[in-house]
Amino acid sequence: MIQGQDPRSAAAITAMSLDLAELLATIEQVRGQLQRVQAGLICAQLDAAEAASPANPQ
Repeated sequence: MIQGQDPRSAAAITAMSLDLAELLATIEQVRGQLQRVQAGLICAQLDAAEAASPANPQ
């Protein structure tokens, strides 16, 4: 704690820091989920393009 800082202010700053750390972790989780969804969409697009290709009649 900074010398002379109000303990309530220090507690509020600590709580805010913890909230920000939690928010950052949530953002990282969402980013990972979005990357997996994007990879799935790319695979689906590639599968659809391959299925529509005249070189691969079904």
